[in-house]
Amino acid sequence: MLPIITAAISGVLGLGIGYGIRHRALECDPNALVPSMKVGGQLIKADPGMMLKGAPALPENLPSAFSILQWAGWPGFDNIKVKEGYVSSFNRQTRNPNWVCEHLCEENLNGGGSRPKGEVFLEDISDPPHLRSRLEDYRGSGFDRGHLVAAADIKFSQSAIDETFILSNISPQVGVGFNRGVWERLERWCRNLVKKGEFSDVFIISGPIYLPTKADDGKFYMQHQVLGNPPSVHVPTHFFKVVLGLPTRSAQSSLAIAPAASKTDANSHALVPASSWSSPERPI
Repeated sequence: MLPIITAAISGVLGLGIGYGIRHRALECDPNALVPSMKVGGQLIKADPGMMLKGAPALPENLPSAFSILQWAGWPGFDNIKVKEGYVSSFNRQTRNPNWVCEHLCEENLNGGGSRPKGEVFLEDISDPPHLRSRLEDYRGSGFDRGHLVAAADIKFSQSAIDETFILSNISPQVGVGFNRGVWERLERWCRNLVKKGEFSDVFIISGPIYLPTKADDGKFYMQHQVLGNPPSVHVPTHFFKVVLGLPTRSAQSSLAIAPAASKTDANSHALVPASSWSSPERPI
């Protein structure tokens, strides 16, 4: 069984962190180095034209961020952007990402890239000027330009790191305590899942949330700050991360598909050690 680690972050209007661990059964190719995703019984392989340009070569059977999204479901298709180290969807109304998807692994976390010094943020010129977030929107706002894909997550090339500073990967975040506090610690925790050998490959989807507040009349209203002149960049009330961790690649050789408990059991397949075939654990 593959652990899906779900981490939820609340910020901007309040700080807090919590995470829970659950398991979900996957249909897998038993010959794969790591599980290959299937949709409708068909093995998903990323379209070569949709691979992340410039990303390091990975084992052939390793699922890409695209195959993960195809299996689990895309969070949305609004203004999809493909960068060297991540895939994202940008909301031209809120001037924030809807979501970003990235892949943490040893190959991506190491390399010759380094965080540039000084003012390196750039506007995303793939969006029209009147529909993108601008550098001046943040100046004097009191908010940090918070990365959703951290520069330290994709160090395999300098150009990949530089793309994390494009404003379509940025949301306004409270600096002290959040962007330079709990959010940074969560990013480091995610990287350590790979660095400490707990997982070989970690896929992350992050994004902003806008939650209503309850007023004195008992009704709920959307109330959040908007930056810029004219006001255009919405300040999220909360942020989220969903983290999928795959077991270490060396452990994959001992995993296989467990026999089906019943033909009608929706969770009838799970990855379990081959030695436990006699009494496979039922997925949670």
